[in-house]
Amino acid sequence: MQINMYIVLYRYMGFLAKHGYSGELHLYWVRVSDLDKLVRRFRENGLCVGRHSYSYRLFYKGKVVAGLHLYPGYREASLRLYRVHRDLAEAVRELIIMVIRDVFPDYKIVVKWYPPGNP
Repeated sequence: MQINMYIVLYRYMGFLAKHGYSGELHLYWVRVSDLDKLVRRFRENGLCVGRHSYSYRLFYKGKVVAGLHLYPGYREASLRLYRVHRDLAEAVRELIIMVIRDVFPDYKIVVKWYPPGNP
């Protein structure tokens, strides 16, 4: 299992280099239990969550309100809030950020609206 994770990280680093990212990348191990803890914490706070690998889809009141992707090598969480349900996304934005900070306190959180631009 550990060897497979190194292969995935190696391919991920190659992908980033190929697409022009020149930032500093570190190899950090993220326990699956921490990824699952994030799901649990979101659910405890009234959100429905789907997770695949480091990506999450967040639902509130039956509507998709956000996508979240973790980049362990950069200690970064990219939160994409969806404008199609802006009122619901606004209602839970701070809650989502609070939960991420609770589980991954040393991660930088980047918040973006999708699609970009003015509503």
